Amino acid sequence: MNIERLVKDTVHDMGEQVPARTGLADDVLHQARRRKHATRTAVVGGVTVAAMAGATVGVTDPLGLWSAPDPGTGIEGGPAAAGQNGSSGNTSAAEEGNAPGNEGDASSTVVELDGLDTGDAPATPWYSEGAIHLGDAEVPFDVSFGHLRELEAVEGGAVALTAHEDDGEHRGHAVHLIRENGDVEKIAESSIFSIRVSADGTLVAWAEHEMDEATGSPVRTTVRVYDVTAGEVVHSRTQEDDLGDVGGVAGFLDDNQVVLNSAKNSPDGVYIWNIVEDSVTSWLDYGFARSFAPSGTVGAFMPPNDAPDRDTSIVDTETGEEMWTANRGTFPGFSAEGEYAALIMLHGPSPWIDGVHAQQILELEPDVGHTVTINGEEFTITQEMLDHARKYRERQENSDGRRDLVIVDAATGEEVTRFDVPDPAQATWESNDSLVFQATEDDETALVRCTVGGECELATEPRAVDTPIDVSDSPYLLGEL
Repeated sequence: MNIERLVKDTVHDMGEQVPARTGLADDVLHQARRRKHATRTAVVGGVTVAAMAGATVGVTDPLGLWSAPDPGTGIEGGPAAAGQNGSSGNTSAAEEGNAPGNEGDASSTVVELDGLDTGDAPATPWYSEGAIHLGDAEVPFDVSFGHLRELEAVEGGAVALTAHEDDGEHRGHAVHLIRENGDVEKIAESSIFSIRVSADGTLVAWAEHEMDEATGSPVRTTVRVYDVTAGEVVHSRTQEDDLGDVGGVAGFLDDNQVVLNSAKNSPDGVYIWNIVEDSVTSWLDYGFARSFAPSGTVGAFMPPNDAPDRDTSIVDTETGEEMWTANRGTFPGFSAEGEYAALIMLHGPSPWIDGVHAQQILELEPDVGHTVTINGEEFTITQEMLDHARKYRERQENSDGRRDLVIVDAATGEEVTRFDVPDPAQATWESNDSLVFQATEDDETALVRCTVGGECELATEPRAVDTPIDVSDSPYLLGEL
């Protein structure tokens, strides 16, 4: 991704909450979104969601959490070939009235912390006060809020990606295996921007990058698969020369196939690494893969940077066909079996109008009929665009911090249920029908569980916090941040 463009989108889109998968941009955006969470400023955009062994739907950054049948055939050793690029001509679910919008919904279930009963603690790993919680076990793990990048469930424990405390840019990261018996082992250390876990929780994949200081892109990448049960790396492959940047790990399709992105600052392809045959093959014609369901059957993909349509494509990985699109700046996270997707949406008007962000219109203050250039594209300003931007600003200035957590059918984008939640963040799927997220109301915060059926309960007791929550004082970390 072009860094300047991504940083602008990040600052404008508080809704984008899934970790970046491209070289230098990963850390730039990671820090940007953490500052947003700390200050609660520029609250813009629909929100993101991730898909892995834990399935995070949390507030995170804008480049791309979660059992897996054979995804079919097509490309040799991989899933069915397809040529979509995010502009397939399919009508978006939003245009058809299927996808959730930003306007709020009269049928939303309103969530208030003081009105919820207390249920079980989260079934997914979570971090609080120097310990990682794994069911009834608490394992000491000394890391600050700003340096824990990802936390995912594995067989018998969890795996965490951290950044070094003294890391100047994006060179120092480590992968840690945390077991329920209290053992903590560092299993990798390098420039590592993502970790992904297989559906059964036994395999962990990551990529170690050697970066070109001038370009910020990898020149040599080694991708690895670690067997949690065996306690060792069982597959490894080094990519060099023209393929040196291919290795941004995006997810598992099954136990034998790992999806890779181009890990440079302008990602331009999605690939399949068949770990049994040790072959890497070009797959779908998108810019990069954003997230997958743990089942591997559905994923979210972004078009190349220069595509006119920047919507997120929700794709059936068995056929390679686009099923629906999520509005620009909105990234869904999928439930364990890929049956549902979740999104966090702002109340009020969408931040986008005719391909332009409302905040950009407000900053330029153009008159009707003026032609403006934004990110290299020319736009003619209409009265409708100005009216929309002003409504958007009015909503933001009067925002109470509440947003909608929306669950949709992952195959169609049709809404299933909607929750009106106080300042939701870090939403993470526990199972195929329930998710946990952090909610902050007044001067209290807690982890809350909601189900596809529309029921909610506390997963932790509310605790007092200073608001807005400071980066160093956030009491909870869930999933992929």
